[in-house]
Amino acid sequence: MKVTNQTELDNALADPKVSVIDIVGGDYYRLGDTGSKTVYVYDSATIKYVSGSATIKYVYGSATIENVYDSATIENVYDSATIKYVYDSATIKYVYDSATIKYVYDSATIKYVYGSATIENVYDSATIKYVYDSATIKYVYDSATIENVYGSATIENVSGSATIKYVSGSATIENVYDSATIKYVYGSATIENVYGSATIENVYGSATIKYVYDSATIKYVYDSATIKYVYDSATIKYVSGSATIENVYDSATIKYVYDSATIKYVYGSATIENVYGSATIKYVYGSATIENVYGSATIKYVSGSATIENVYDSATIKYVYDSATIKYVYDSATIDAVSGLVVVQFLKGRAKIKRADGLVIIIKYDKAAEVTGGNVIDRTALDLENPEVWAEVNGVEVVDGKAILYKAVRDDLKSYHGFEYPIGKTVTAPDWSEDNDCGGGLHVSPHPYEAHTYDSSATRFLKIETSLKKLRPINQGGAPKAKFHRGKVLAEVTKDGELV
Repeated sequence: MKVTNQTELDNALADPKVSVIDIVGGDYYRLGDTGSKTVYVYDSATIKYVSGSATIKYVYGSATIENVYDSATIENVYDSATIKYVYDSATIKYVYDSATIKYVYDSATIKYVYGSATIENVYDSATIKYVYDSATIKYVYDSATIENVYGSATIENVSGSATIKYVSGSATIENVYDSATIKYVYGSATIENVYGSATIENVYGSATIKYVYDSATIKYVYDSATIKYVYDSATIKYVSGSATIENVYDSATIKYVYDSATIKYVYGSATIENVYGSATIKYVYGSATIENVYGSATIKYVSGSATIENVYDSATIKYVYDSATIKYVYDSATIDAVSGLVVVQFLKGRAKIKRADGLVIIIKYDKAAEVTGGNVIDRTALDLENPEVWAEVNGVEVVDGKAILYKAVRDDLKSYHGFEYPIGKTVTAPDWSEDNDCGGGLHVSPHPYEAHTYDSSATRFLKIETSLKKLRPINQGGAPKAKFHRGKVLAEVTKDGELV
């Protein structure tokens, strides 16, 4: 039944014989409970209030609904239809084509937004579940939640304690701030500003994040992702592909940076765990820690009380000064200049320190390693194939004749080569050979982060005990490692060696 004014609409709602109501053209004041009737609103019809348990199946054409509230439900909004306010516990199921919703708030829910639809404001505890195609959401704030954003959808502002759970495809989020949270960002998604105590959990594909600050946290960034600014107590856990991070400071932490990634500034008490491929780090200072630098990576400045654990392959560090500590420098790695109260604990392989000032202490383990200046402690005469000597030099814990060593494995407790290390069980090498060559045994390192350098895809770390006397050190470059024939997997630990 077609209606063209409020009186006809009220009569149609009251008539039990009417099952379908078409609201076409005209101005209407209110649509209340609709019962089991099917309601369509289209053409240029305008309804000021849709309330109670009213249900409208379709709003389309150039129709306008000014207010949707109570537990009212609109199932489809499309064409160039406009809904101005959606609030209380009202629900809109589908918004598409070039439809526009101006305000969504209270505990209102919009389930799907797609096509070129636009939602201008989402706030309070309102929820939007899916946003895709070229749909646009302009403002998301308070504790509002958007669960899925994909296609080429755009969200322009996210603030308050708003949460966006999934962002994919070529989706774009322009501003995220206050305590907002974005959980997944992938495809070619772009996030331009993230601040307050915002958290972004996963960013990948060719995603770009331009600004992240305050206590923001980014958990995974990979492929060709770019992060421009990360500061205050921000944390970035994984950066890969050709990713670039321009500024990281205060107590920021970066855990993995690899391939051709570039980090420009790292300072405060920042920590960088792994840097490899052709990665470049320009400035590291304060009490920063870098665990592994390898490939053709370059670090330009390291200062303060910074610690660098491993420098190898053809990696280059240009300047290390103040009270910095470098644990391992080996292969063909180069340090251009070292000054201040710096200690280089292991200089091995064909590694080179071009210039060291008088206060620098360098402990040299290979005759091929080159040092100019500094205070060199020559330990090249040590027999590092002797298990007891190797264990002492590398700080291996020994308990009742058992060496405590570590293995990096995948989620399924299997090594890079597919050998399984079940926790609590004794493992035996099927191909054991009594030599100090790589291969022919099960390989372990003195510390989990050293074991991780041999499998960058490892996600778990195991504590293993084996006979010290039967251990066979392997001194062929890379982080310290040895092999064993039989040993027991004691427990799972973190990358820092703490029990899980």
